[in-house]
Amino acid sequence: MTRESFEPGIYQISNERYHASEGLSRSRLWTFKQLPYKYWYEYLSGEYERPKESKAFFMGSMVHTMVLEPDMFSEEYHVMPKANRTTKQGKIDYALELEKAEGKILVNSEDLEIAESMRKAICANQTAMDIMYKAKIEQSIFWRDEQTGLMCKARPDAWNHPIMSDLKTTEDAGYRGFQMSAFKDGYFLQAAMMYEASKSLGQPFEKFVFMCVEKKAPYSVGLYMLDDEALQFGLDLFHKLLADFAECLETNVWPDYGIQMLMIPKYATMELTNE
Repeated sequence: MTRESFEPGIYQISNERYHASEGLSRSRLWTFKQLPYKYWYEYLSGEYERPKESKAFFMGSMVHTMVLEPDMFSEEYHVMPKANRTTKQGKIDYALELEKAEGKILVNSEDLEIAESMRKAICANQTAMDIMYKAKIEQSIFWRDEQTGLMCKARPDAWNHPIMSDLKTTEDAGYRGFQMSAFKDGYFLQAAMMYEASKSLGQPFEKFVFMCVEKKAPYSVGLYMLDDEALQFGLDLFHKLLADFAECLETNVWPDYGIQMLMIPKYATMELTNE
C-alpha cells in the first residue's frame, strides 16, 4: 500500500492523514523497540489487520477533541440517546439515530458524561489553560533525520512557543503512577521527538509538558515537565532506535525474540529465601 508522503515542514492535516502518512512516529518506533519483527508484520508485511479502537483509546480521543478542538466535536461525534432495542419502537428509534449520525462516531450518554467531567477537570486547572492559551493545536511536523536520512513525524497536542504539551488520559495521574506509564509507554521518546521536530524547524524549545487527567472521579489532574535528564534519555533512545531501524531496513532482517537463556527471576529466589 502506497502511503501519502510529505516534505519536511508543518502541516495542518487530519489525524487520520497524519497516521496514514509516511514517516516514523513515536508509536511506530515504540512498536519497533518492542520487537523489530512485530514492526515488520504490522507495517510492512501487508498481512496485519488493525483491530478496532479500544474503549480506552476511544475515550482518550473524545476527551482530546472536547478539550483541544471543541468546535469539532459535533462534526466527529453523535450522541446516541438511550433506546430499548429489544422493542420494535426502540429499534426504529435507534435506526433513525444512525441515519442522523451520518457516519460519525457514536457516543452513549454515560461515556459523554465521563468525558465531560474530565474536560471540566482539565479546564479548571489554570496552569493547563495557560499552556493551551492561543496554542497551535494538532499540527503535524515532518522532518528528515540528518544521521540516518529517515523521515520522522510528530504531532504535539498543543504548541505554545516555546512550550509543547500533550494531553494524556490515565488511570493514575500521581507522580509514581505516571512516571511508570511514561517509561512503559514511550512518553520520554515522544517528548524527545517533539524536541527534534522543533529543532528541525529552527524553532526554540523550552519545555515539554504532559497534562494528565484521571479517568475516574474525582478526575484528578497532574502536570509534568520533563527535566534535562529525562529529555536526554528520550533523545538517546530516539537516536539508537533510528540507527537500529536503519540497519533493519538496509538488511531487510527484522529480528524476533531469538534464542535466549532462561533464568529464574530474582523475585522467585527472594521468595524461596524468605521461606
